[in-house]
Amino acid sequence: MAAPAAKRRGAPGGDEGGRMSGISGAAGAEGAWDATLRSCPCPCQGYVAAQHIISPMKPAVRAGHSLCRPPTPHQGLSNRRRPMSDAGKAAIPSPAGDLPPEAAPLCVAELALAARDIDKLAAFYTALLGAEPVADDAVPGALRFDLKAAALRLLPSPGAAPGRGNEPGLFHTAFLLPDRAALAGWLHHALGLGLRLQGASDHGVSDALYLSDPEGNGIEVYADRPRDAWPRDAAGGLAMMTERLDLQALLSEAPGAALDPAQTRIGHVHLRAGDLAATEAFYRALGLEVTQRVPKASWLGSGGYHHHLALNAWNSAGMRPAGLGGLAWLSLRATEAAAERQARAALLAADPAGGGREAHDPSGNLLRLETAR
Repeated sequence: MAAPAAKRRGAPGGDEGGRMSGISGAAGAEGAWDATLRSCPCPCQGYVAAQHIISPMKPAVRAGHSLCRPPTPHQGLSNRRRPMSDAGKAAIPSPAGDLPPEAAPLCVAELALAARDIDKLAAFYTALLGAEPVADDAVPGALRFDLKAAALRLLPSPGAAPGRGNEPGLFHTAFLLPDRAALAGWLHHALGLGLRLQGASDHGVSDALYLSDPEGNGIEVYADRPRDAWPRDAAGGLAMMTERLDLQALLSEAPGAALDPAQTRIGHVHLRAGDLAATEAFYRALGLEVTQRVPKASWLGSGGYHHHLALNAWNSAGMRPAGLGGLAWLSLRATEAAAERQARAALLAADPAGGGREAHDPSGNLLRLETAR
């Protein structure tokens, strides 16, 4: 998610920006993380939001003051929220019951990654999710993880160049678990595997854990709060935030490691953008509504969900170059006829050659459209 603001509350807070070094248990995890954040040498003083700390996959720029990105994205924001100042924000209704994100008119259908080492990446996601990949006949040598209502596809791309992290592309894939107890079971599992978490956040609408795969693709593993508990502003819009997540309290909600791949979804995808305004407008034309916006970032959703897509330009600019590893494409699914008509018309207007089935957004990220089967 990378929600819009960080809050100081006794211990430093943040999300995937905060880095956790060697974790072997709950107390060790939080202690190592807190110490790392407090030692941050830049003006953020360790109280950071996701946009602020570089990925640990980029060691070449981790010297001295380059450890952090410029602190402008989160400065000047309130601790909990920042109301939008324009008319682009939708008043998100709170429907009866907690409908899953795939019940919305538009939802995530698939995320495809160009894998430089597909065997290594497949083994990582198998361990991460507890799911086994299947051969994907659509692309020779490709593998696919069939999750609940969505798929993660790995494309063999040994010649792909690694990204620098400052071009448009994937910020993170967000895997949604059924509830907080399932997230606790996953955290026990991650600790047992020795995975290095990069952050842990309470976003008001969800609890979220952050890490990266071996090729530097960002990952969020999260569980939603009940919709009637989502924080809202005076106008009825969402008021997502970033606060420190108590990992010890989370771990106490499950007796040990547990995975449920059959109930694991891709709840949302977060992209890096170049021209943020134009890229946001592209996805709004498809039918997504802005649910929250802060400087250099937007969150968009459908059907009352907090967001199916997030965009940020915190550390990216220009167009996504061809030939990179990481994001190959994102597919959205239209589950209603009206949503399909709107999305196809928008894609056709953006790129007639795509036939209303696909188009690159203004940042160069490839977007495809599927329909409900």
